[in-house]
Amino acid sequence: MFVYLTIEGNIPSDSDYIPMSYNEIISLIEDLIERKEEKIGPEILIFIKHYRDMLRRYIVRESEIQELCRKIYQKHKKALDLIFEYKLDDLLEISRILTEMIEKDENLILDSSSKSYIRFISKNLDFIPKKGEGWTKSGRILLFEFQNFKARLSLNLIIGPGPREIREKLYDKACEKPQLFNGIAKRKLTSQWFTVYSCLFLRNYEDKNLEEIKKIIEEKFEKFKKNDLPRIEKEIKVLEVEFQDESP
Repeated sequence: MFVYLTIEGNIPSDSDYIPMSYNEIISLIEDLIERKEEKIGPEILIFIKHYRDMLRRYIVRESEIQELCRKIYQKHKKALDLIFEYKLDDLLEISRILTEMIEKDENLILDSSSKSYIRFISKNLDFIPKKGEGWTKSGRILLFEFQNFKARLSLNLIIGPGPREIREKLYDKACEKPQLFNGIAKRKLTSQWFTVYSCLFLRNYEDKNLEEIKKIIEEKFEKFKKNDLPRIEKEIKVLEVEFQDESP
């Protein structure tokens, strides 16, 4: 006699097989224990009871969970489909972490951002005339920008589009300290976006979970705020007097 044993007791394609579910197996075992417990040896009885408990815990229970999930999905299909469509991905979660870190720091101002580009400026550098065009609504010309991609997460200081005289003053000041403003590298100032500083935060982080990623980001951001940010502020702050006459 051949038995086709499945979780739900599915019908076999071969008629020579008898369909049977694990629930039926459990019923048979319990019936056997009830009728023959006194005649079964203690070691065999323990083995049979362990097998029954294992079926309940890992196979039948899983089937019940699947059935429950199926019923919930059928009842709330539209809502669940919407959740699945807009579920949070790693990049969105990292963007949220970065945004929260910036907003919690009283010295930092969050600017227009997206999942891939998270921008901010420190209050000490927010004296630059807001005459920028074609970048963010704030009109800021100089902004720190996290570039958040699957391959890497980096923090850059960028001179955005705006009046040439303002951009050239920022560029010339950065050229005085090429070790600090490591994006210069004898490059000429471009007409739109020009990176004067860059710091790598993460690279190829698919093997890390979100908590590990968050810890790395927080540690590197604190290091940046403690070391490079004050030095950058000190160098650019010198231009504040020159920019006062150009403010709107």
